[in-house]
Amino acid sequence: YLYYEDLSSNTISAVWIATSCSGYYSIIIFCSAFVSYVFTNGSKLDFNSLLLIKIGILFAYCANLLRMTVIVLVGHYYGGDALEWTHANIGWLIFIFWIFLFFKLINTWPLKELNTINKYGHK
Repeated sequence: YLYYEDLSSNTISAVWIATSCSGYYSIIIFCSAFVSYVFTNGSKLDFNSLLLIKIGILFAYCANLLRMTVIVLVGHYYGGDALEWTHANIGWLIFIFWIFLFFKLINTWPLKELNTINKYGHK
C-alpha cells in the first residue's frame, strides 16, 4: 500500500500497487516488439541489440515509475475519482509515448548494426 494525503477531501488515502501495476506486462510487450523489429529487419540478436533491449527495459521501468507517480500525484491534488480516471487512461499513453521515442531513436541514430541489410539484400 502507498498512502497519500487527498487534498480534495482532507483525508489520508491509500493505493495498492498490484503485480499488474509493476510494469511487468509493458516490459514483456516491449521485448516482444523489439525482438520482432530486429528479426523483421534481417538482423540478429547480437551484443548491440541485447544492449538496446537492456536500455529499453530500463526506460520501460522508468516510464512505469513516472506513470505511478503521476497517478498518485493526481490523487493527492484532485481526489480519488481523478486518480481512478488517470489510472485507467494515462498508463497506456505514457507507454505508447516512450515506445515511440525508443523506436524513433533506433531508426534515426546511427545504429547501423540493426538497420543494415535485410534478408532480401536491401537497405
